[in-house]
This record gives sequence, C-alpha cells and structure tokens, in this order.
Amino acid sequence: MSMKRKVIITVESRMGSTRLPGKCDLPILNTTTTGILIERLKQVRNADGIVVATTVNPKDDVLEERAKQFGVGCFRGSEEDVMSRVIGAGESAKADVIVEVTGDCLLLDPKLLEQGIELFLGSNVDVVTNVMDGKVSYPQGMDVQVFPLRLLKEAYPHASEDQREHVSLYFYQNPKKYRIQFMEAGGQHRLPNWRLMLDYEQDYRLLKAVFEKIYSQKKDFGLDDVIATIQADSALLKLAEATYDR
Repeated sequence: MSMKRKVIITVESRMGSTRLPGKCDLPILNTTTTGILIERLKQVRNADGIVVATTVNPKDDVLEERAKQFGVGCFRGSEEDVMSRVIGAGESAKADVIVEVTGDCLLLDPKLLEQGIELFLGSNVDVVTNVMDGKVSYPQGMDVQVFPLRLLKEAYPHASEDQREHVSLYFYQNPKKYRIQFMEAGGQHRLPNWRLMLDYEQDYRLLKAVFEKIYSQKKDFGLDDVIATIQADSALLKLAEATYDR
C-alpha cells in the first residue's frame, strides 16, 4: 500500500507590487485580500495545509501576521527568487506535493483545486495545470498548478532567472522532460479573456464587488456563482473583459 502524500498549498504573496502597491493586504469585507484568500483555500478538502510564502522584506511583516491570524504557516525568503521561496515553504511544512497559488487569485474556486489535486494523486503524471506557459482556457485567476516538491527541487539548479521568478515555468518550457496533464475548461467555464486576478485598481474593484455580492450568502461559492454574478452586472462584465498594457 502506497504512503499518503502530504499536499501543501503555497501562497506566493508580497506587498511590493509595482502595479498595485500593497495589493496583498487591501481591505475586503471584514478582512483583507490575503485573509479572504486563506479562508477560501481552507475549503480545499484534499489539501493538508497552507503556507504563505512571502519575503524577508520588512514590508511583508504584515503578511506573516496575517498568516498567524488565520492559523496557517508562513515562510519568508527571497523577493526575486520565488522558486526558492516556494521550495522553502514546502520544506517548512514537510510537503510531498505543492499546490502553487499566487496571492492575486482571490476568487480561485476551491473545488477546481480539489479536482487538480485529485487528478494529480490519481494519475501517473508529473504536473497538473490549467495555465501551461500561456495556454489558458479558464478565466485568468482560476489557476491550478500541482506538482511534487521533489521535482521542483531537482529543477532548481537548471532554472534560469526568469524561470525562478515564475516557479513552475521550468516544467512548461521543458515539456519533453515532464508528463504534464492540462486541465481544459469546458462549457461556460471557457472564458480565457476574463480577468479575475488582482493586478490593477480595476481588478480590485471587480473582485471586491463580487465578494460583496456573494460572500455573505455563500462562503463556499464557486466559479459558476462568479460567472453568474458578473454576467448579471454590465459594469462588472466590462471590468472582467478589460485588457491592460503589461
């Protein structure tokens, strides 16, 4: 009988965003953006823990406090070398499997993460993802990335500076080395042009409004609820379909 593998969600989070400074601790409902993301991730039933992977920059002290407030782990490492930070976060929790989440995916559907974890644990693949090197079918911000900590550590010495900044990019840019399972969106979930991530002030207005409309009635809302809420409001739909210079 095989041993159960420990699945840890790592949340890459820092206050030093240039496009929206302090975005990981902006107010939303009665908490903050990081706080509400942690609450959402706690709903993932087949994960064994959560670690906020932030930096040693004093600006990020608030994120360590937020992790303590919500009863999850925290690891602090390099600001630029995010790959090493995620490795450290995984090691701090004795993870076998990493579920990589970025701090700007506030609306990420816990059920979608559960599906990704289940697919990874039940199949003979190295990586399960729905955001393979620019290939997207779900709304942006519904990102699923699941892989063994062991493979990330093995990849690290070979990764470029850009790949270390984007953590799992090394896997996607070396597809012949890895068995990668891509999760394709179907039906009404296929909205790759929708922005449901937190990068700009406009994104914040959208995400905040969606939470205010749904969260008090249904804390465990999913992607279907998000789509219905946005499609029912022309102003929110305009924000979701917006494109920005990068």
